[in-house]
Amino acid sequence: MSESALPVRPTGPRVTVDVDEIRSVAGFYRAAATVVGDAADRIGADELGEWAGADYSDMGRRYRDMGRVIADRLAEQSRAARRLADTLDRGVTTLVHTDAEIGDDLRGRGRHRADESGGR
Repeated sequence: MSESALPVRPTGPRVTVDVDEIRSVAGFYRAAATVVGDAADRIGADELGEWAGADYSDMGRRYRDMGRVIADRLAEQSRAARRLADTLDRGVTTLVHTDAEIGDDLRGRGRHRADESGGR
């Protein structure tokens, strides 16, 4: 699209974004990912069911298996929370940079047009 075909003022619906709030939410998910990941690591490292002994070996094995399942699920939730935080950060950063570029472009064209008309 040629520069002269672009509108000087934005048209259409406007979007307002609370950048600080999005970054805060991303921070929350990043912190949650750390806490949940640490819990998964601790559960995964623990030999649950050792207390069972020979008399209750089946129960001990079930506890170990449950611990592994819980640790795996928590680890996946941790990874998902980190991916969400990263996506939010990338999205808001892209939005901020794009907004700045558009603003610079519009300000630059405004000066260019003013120079051509002999104003300012």
